[in-house]
Amino acid sequence: MQIDKDVPMTTRDGVTLRADVYRPDAPGRHPVLLSRLPYDKNGRRRPGDIDVFVDHGYVTIIQDTRGRFASDGDAYVPLAYEANDGHDAVEWAAALPYSNGRVGTMGQSYLGATQYLLAPTRPPQRVRATERPSTIAVRTRPSSGVSSTRCQRCADVSLASSLIGPTPPRSSRPRGRRPRVSNWSDRAG
Repeated sequence: MQIDKDVPMTTRDGVTLRADVYRPDAPGRHPVLLSRLPYDKNGRRRPGDIDVFVDHGYVTIIQDTRGRFASDGDAYVPLAYEANDGHDAVEWAAALPYSNGRVGTMGQSYLGATQYLLAPTRPPQRVRATERPSTIAVRTRPSSGVSSTRCQRCADVSLASSLIGPTPPRSSRPRGRRPRVSNWSDRAG
């Protein structure tokens, strides 16, 4: 796994948002799973599902929202900028050199709210939960108990909490290799 820390993205109004990008060591272009959060992407242990997604060939991006932690912005106003910033983040993620141009979103709670606000903007690169399930298949357990893969009215929201399919056994994962980590702020200058 390759890890790029604090990768910058510029929104339509010139604010720089920063993300950590986790990607497969395999060459080529891969589908992307994007999460946007106000909780400090660096302030907690890396969620274990990132490893599962990367092991299955997905680039996984965790981005601090506007005005929070590594991202710029004058003030944090909950949910105020999520529609436009989310749209811009999807377009940015689709254009990354290791992306195949297909972007799904994932998360729950505030991370889920960022998806609901992003959905009406309809960025063309965003893959819906019920669209092409062989490419990005998701299974969710929202508080309503209705799976987004079955709920047609929820089709514009891609909540990826786990991939459908078996997780590779630990014995098949490469051992002795540490992820290569780079910090984009070190590259400036």
